[in-house]
Amino acid sequence: MKLNWKLLLIILFAAYLRLYQLGNVPPSLDWDEVSLAYNAKALLETGKDEYGNSWPITIRSFNDYKPALYTYILIPSIAVFGESNFAIRLPSALLGTLTVLMTYLLVVELFSNKNDSLYTPRKTIALVASLLLTISPWHAHFSRVAFEANIGLSFFIAGMYCFQKARKNPWWLVGSAGAFGLSLMAYHSTKVIIPLLMGIIIWPYLKGFFAAPWALISATIIALLFGGLILRTIQLGVGQARLNTVSIMTIDNLLDNSRHRIEAENYSLTSRIINHRYVAYFKEVAGGYLDHFDPKFWFIEGDSIERLTFVKTMGLLFWWEAIFLIVGLLYLASHPGNNKKVIFAWFLLAPAAASLTSGTPNAIRSIYFLPTFQIFISVGIITVMSWLKQPNIWVRIMALGYVFGAIVNVGVYFHHYYTHASGETSSGWQYGYQPMIEWVMKEKDKYNKVIITTSYDQPYIYTLWYGKYSPRQWQNDGEFAKRFDIFEFRSIKWEEDKNLPNTLLIGTSDEIKGKDHILWSINFLDNSPAFLATKSER
Repeated sequence: MKLNWKLLLIILFAAYLRLYQLGNVPPSLDWDEVSLAYNAKALLETGKDEYGNSWPITIRSFNDYKPALYTYILIPSIAVFGESNFAIRLPSALLGTLTVLMTYLLVVELFSNKNDSLYTPRKTIALVASLLLTISPWHAHFSRVAFEANIGLSFFIAGMYCFQKARKNPWWLVGSAGAFGLSLMAYHSTKVIIPLLMGIIIWPYLKGFFAAPWALISATIIALLFGGLILRTIQLGVGQARLNTVSIMTIDNLLDNSRHRIEAENYSLTSRIINHRYVAYFKEVAGGYLDHFDPKFWFIEGDSIERLTFVKTMGLLFWWEAIFLIVGLLYLASHPGNNKKVIFAWFLLAPAAASLTSGTPNAIRSIYFLPTFQIFISVGIITVMSWLKQPNIWVRIMALGYVFGAIVNVGVYFHHYYTHASGETSSGWQYGYQPMIEWVMKEKDKYNKVIITTSYDQPYIYTLWYGKYSPRQWQNDGEFAKRFDIFEFRSIKWEEDKNLPNTLLIGTSDEIKGKDHILWSINFLDNSPAFLATKSER
């Protein structure tokens, strides 16, 4: 087998972009990353999670019951590399790099049908698509953070690759079922996307699969095993916990507004139909779905949450990709080939799960768009290049200018990402918890109580992690989010708390009023105050 040097260089480049400064950029761990890490440490040391559950299939965490797969993958990383930011993010970075390789392999298979109009340059399309995923702001960023969605995407693409291989050899169905099962166990969105997508694309190949019954039976058994695990989480009442906190049903006043409109129109039949609760839900879901196809979301603004875009004023895709995306979409839509059915179905279903939640568009819940964007864009690039086989001098100059602009755009993005973005977004990453907790642990024996503000969310998990609390000695009884040891976690009420006996108060600049008695402070990377520490006046 001939070594593909171009692909090897792309994979090495992808690894570099995902591993360089991994522990420092983004600047600190968010609360979900710390929760995954502490539970992995607990499982490594005790075989139980922070709540004392033995080898669970979901991690209770902040009562959002995260899928446990990332936690389990994290165990060997912590065992080898210690309790570092690098170790926590390494599995995501490695699987993100592997996703670039899997994208190449998948695209080759998608365009392998000799009846397809793009059969000849399929490896070129695959190389371009894998390169585009390598430099994708969307994928590169999430590959550098311990997000379950990223590893879910890796297994999802592996499942799609194995499924495409199964068209010729049904035994690949076993690998597809296993990879899809791991994706289901990695992130909640896939529980919606995978069944819908497979329900659409599997029909043309069923006859061939039935011709290999043992392969089909083996794959079915694996699928049923993973399905049983998912049903078990639902039976325990924990599988839907996350949905209950982010679903459209949690949107304030959604149904109240419908009822008020019906009342205002004297309960007329028309009003009751138009403002029916199911209509309200449908409009919310449809709106959330369409939000994910907003070009501003793709190319200009990205996600409104800092942690999900990271580089401000830039979208999830590069501006120069827009024209190629349009060309690629139109080209595939107007040319024959089974590949386009799979790609378009994937593309259209990618935000299905995200549309059921509030706060749309959402970059992390719709990450399953990838790498369909890159496939469309790569087809567009190759199509445009075919149009310019014999360009005149002015066309060449314009093309070179466009290529130069694209290279500059990519270079500016990653320079900003590694150099400036941390300082601009450190507050969104809860920067300051590590030095604050380490400082507190040195002084806590001097005080009767330490009160830490909840303004930045989940201080208890940071205290457990950076305070080096042993899971062997400290088991969360469900109240740790409020208090444990001598710590109490709540908003600082200055006028009351300043009269507490011998208490260390750690709050924001808005909460701590006794500025003349500040013991120490921790700043964000832009030098604005994060935490202020002071002692009660008694």
